[in-house]
Amino acid sequence: MIRAEHICYSIDGRPILDDISFSAEQGEIVTIVGPNGCGKSTLMKILSRLLKPDCGSVFFLGKPLNAYSGKELAKQLAILPQSKQAPPDMTVEQLVQFGRYPYTGLGGQLRAADFTAVDEALRRTGMDRFRGRSICTLSGGEGQMAWITMAIAQTPRILFLDEPTTYLDICYQLEVLQMIRRLNHTLSLTIVMVLHDLNQAAAYSDRIFTMKPGRCYSYGKTEDVLCDAMFREVFSVEMNKYKNPKDRGGTDIVYMPERIVEKYEG
Repeated sequence: MIRAEHICYSIDGRPILDDISFSAEQGEIVTIVGPNGCGKSTLMKILSRLLKPDCGSVFFLGKPLNAYSGKELAKQLAILPQSKQAPPDMTVEQLVQFGRYPYTGLGGQLRAADFTAVDEALRRTGMDRFRGRSICTLSGGEGQMAWITMAIAQTPRILFLDEPTTYLDICYQLEVLQMIRRLNHTLSLTIVMVLHDLNQAAAYSDRIFTMKPGRCYSYGKTEDVLCDAMFREVFSVEMNKYKNPKDRGGTDIVYMPERIVEKYEG
């Protein structure tokens, strides 16, 4: 679905990403994890063409990312960054309608098919009950789901989510992640997201891409990636692992930090 090869990126001569390669297959959820400042969000922006790498290439469906027009790409790819803003008097339905603008013609007028896609997105995410509510009246979790609904109305084949659960209480974290997994299953939607909670990453990902500052440390299935060496060398912690007696199809291990270890410099 999407593939990046040998990506490098720097700011004012300071390397941010160094020789990063990445791929995500059709219909899978890939989660990028790593310590603060390691380049997770930068990689996400390069994969979605919000930033141009200094070197390296990104391919989408086998075609170079820069070969797509903006409108072509917007029909295939949607991204929700960490920071999002909308006019306070905008309703949920109006926000979701913005997801249809890649499909509108001259003048940006929505057509019958666009209103149908908006209704379908609101139904799929359970946000139809909020369609007339102003964005500013929603809770943090409801607002996040409204933005995801806008991205779904775009009918993309791949969705990028940068820290979709940050600042949400635990109930909404669970609701958002369950909705992401449901959309992944029902729409065969490829999802690439950044998460900080490693237990959430383990429970809701098909593969995990682990970063140290500027580079990839490991990439693979949960049981292969979340190992003792990774926790020490990437996050500088020793982890305890506990069997989850209520496992419902995700990981059967719960990870809890035990102690901080000396930072690994290798």
